[in-house]
Amino acid sequence: MTTPGSIGSTTAPDDIAYLCRLPRTFREEAASAYSLVHRSRTTPEKISIEAVRAVLDADPQLIGEWQRWSEDKRTSSGWFLDHQNGNHIVGHLPRGPRLTFPDAASACAEFIVRELKAIW
Repeated sequence: MTTPGSIGSTTAPDDIAYLCRLPRTFREEAASAYSLVHRSRTTPEKISIEAVRAVLDADPQLIGEWQRWSEDKRTSSGWFLDHQNGNHIVGHLPRGPRLTFPDAASACAEFIVRELKAIW
């Protein structure tokens, strides 16, 4: 089982790319995030942060799409992605962990893996 922060992925790159495009697919289709994630040929536990980062490096626009996803959630509980005082932060509301990253892509990759697991 792959967990956030782990190395390696047991999932094909196309399956990881599909999950990474969730915000885009969500806007284009009349389906819930839950159903879109479950439409995947894999589970979030099988993807690694490194594999997600490779998708983000190939399609950097996804970082902004996930930032908007986080901002649009409007919830009092769950994972968030933020940029504060030059830091890129992944955290959990209301009083969960807050992780700081040196760059947006690293933070976004961490957020994606955690968010997909929460949706699953």
